[in-house]
Parts: sequence; C-alpha cells; structure tokens
Amino acid sequence: MGNLEKRTAMTPTQFAFMFAVIGTGTAVLVMPATLVPVAAQHTWVSVLLGAGLYFLVSIIMIKLGDCFPGESIIEYLPRVCGSVLAVATFVLFTAVLLVQSSVRVQSFGREIVFFMFDRTPIEIVILPFLIVCAYGAVQDLGTIVRLSQALLFISAFPLLGLLLLSLINVQAINFYPLWPINGMGILKGAIFSWPYYWGYEVLLMLLPAIDRQQTSLLTAVAGSFVFKIVLMLLAFISTVGSMTVAGVNNIIYPTLLAVRGINLPGTFIERLDNYLLLSWIPFGYITIVIWLYMASLIWSQYFGFRDHRPFTIAFSLVIFIASMALHDYSRYLNMVLVSRTLGFGFSVIIIPIVYVVVKWRRGRCSDG
Repeated sequence: MGNLEKRTAMTPTQFAFMFAVIGTGTAVLVMPATLVPVAAQHTWVSVLLGAGLYFLVSIIMIKLGDCFPGESIIEYLPRVCGSVLAVATFVLFTAVLLVQSSVRVQSFGREIVFFMFDRTPIEIVILPFLIVCAYGAVQDLGTIVRLSQALLFISAFPLLGLLLLSLINVQAINFYPLWPINGMGILKGAIFSWPYYWGYEVLLMLLPAIDRQQTSLLTAVAGSFVFKIVLMLLAFISTVGSMTVAGVNNIIYPTLLAVRGINLPGTFIERLDNYLLLSWIPFGYITIVIWLYMASLIWSQYFGFRDHRPFTIAFSLVIFIASMALHDYSRYLNMVLVSRTLGFGFSVIIIPIVYVVVKWRRGRCSDG
C-alpha cells in the first residue's frame, strides 16, 4: 500500500469510509422533511430507488475511469470532448461542489443557531466553522483520508444508537394507509434523494489513487451505499412512525424532534437531540473539507500546479460570501433547488453521456 502522507494511494475500503461520511449527517437530519412531503408513506421506496440509481451512476464513473488507467477526469476529458467542453464540465463540477458547500454551510449555521446558540449571529457560527474546514482542506489526501476514518467511527455509532433508541416511540398505525401508491411521488423522491447520496462523484478525481489489487472497489462503494440506506430508513421509520406523515410535513427537522421524544424510564438522561447534533457536526465538517479539497484539486490539476492550497483559500471565500447571501429563507430554498438540479444533471446526465461517447470511440475499455 502506498504512503498516504505522500498522496500515492488508498485502499477501496478507505475510499468507502471517505464516501460514507459525505453528507450523511444532513441525510439523517433533513431527509424526512424533504422526501416525506413528496413520497409520504412510501418514502422508503424512494430511498431504495435513489440508492439503486446513484449506485449505477457510480459504476459508470468507475467504468469510465477504467478506460483511462492512472488518469483523473481532468487529464482524459479534454481528449474525449475537446478543451472547451472539458473546461465547461470542470466549471460545472466545481459549481456543484461550491453551491452544495454554500447551502450546507448556511444550513449548518441555521441549525446550530436555532438549536444551540439562539442569540448568536449566524455569521459568528459560520465564519469559524469555515476557517476550520479550510484548514482541513489544505492538508494532503492522506490526512483527509485518516480524518474521514476517525470521524466516521466517532460519529456513526452514536448516530446509529440514537436512531435505534428513537424506535421505541414508533407506532405501526402511523405508516397507514399503504394504498394507493403515488408512483410519481416515489419517482420524484428518488430524484430528490440525490443530495443524500452525493459524494460518489469524487471517484472522478480519486480513482487513480485507489489501489484495487486486493479489494473490490464496487463492493466497497456498495457498502457505503448500504450504510447510508440504513441510516435514512431508520430516520424515516423514527420520524413517520412517531409523528405520522402529516406531522413530519410540518416540521423542518423532524429527526431531532423524534430523538428529543426518547424517554428512558428510571434514568436522568434527557434532551438526546443535543447528542444527535453533536454526532452530526463531525459529518458536516468533513463533508465540507472533502468538497473544498476536491474543488481545489480540480483546478490545481488543470493548471498543472503541485499545490492546491491557493485554490482552497479562494474557494473558501467564495463559499463564505455565497452562504452569507442565503440568509433569506426563500433564496435559500431556491439555491437548494439549484444545487440539486446542477448535481443531478452533472452526475446522472453528463457523466453517462461522456461514458457513452468514450465507449463509442474506443470500443471495449480495460478493466483497470
């Protein structure tokens, strides 16, 4: 195995850990409020359909990279579609990363202020958080990989434990009626689930750094999808099972309320929603670190720079300014829609088209 501190290689398992931490906290906190109003009692079907769709896209990204062994998308795309279209794709990729980051940073600030520091201006929360994220993103790949592993194990078990505990308030009757099935709502929910599976796109940049000699990359990526599916299904069961679909529709953060409702007789433990927030914060932090690092890596590779840090500082300022512009809630919701549309279009439409073009021009690709 390569020396991670020199950014030479990572194992598929280490990549799976990195992918597993991206966006997971937000998936648990926000997913019910986003998907339940669309798919109602059948949100679980949307979660599974979305996982299947985006896992298929991740397979396409791996197969695309296998056509150009040892190269990232920055290196091979100009040969596939020309320099102009390649630069436009890189700009879109960067826009997806930065817009998602801006939305998530604003969301982070809102949640921390609302639940923990209600008298603190949101910019006082966002600025130090973004500074810490930028400090993480200027590190090398090895450091970020190790940080991802550490934070996953620190946060995943408390998060899973709290969701399992919240099941004690679930009532099966709250999942009725199961008929009729809203097919369009389920399909729309599957599409809307993209932000909660987002993260597999880093394969486009990191595939050359993954040592695939001993472990199957597809199996590792599938494991990360299963991890996210389990957490989102638990969040769905916990929220709808304790509050009904109508109740979830009227709450911004239903998972927090479901966890707050946990009552353990004979104990002094209370307000477990605070512990849920503490488990979510590391996920939010490492997500922004990885996205910021990826955006910087795109342009450092494109311009042939060996140091990605100048781009990290510049993009951190962009994210801060953009997130500050989203204080208005309607503007924030519009940007959420924009980020979802850009991300879905990039990963589900543009990348498969690139793969089809490569297959048509090159025929059968190697297996990497």
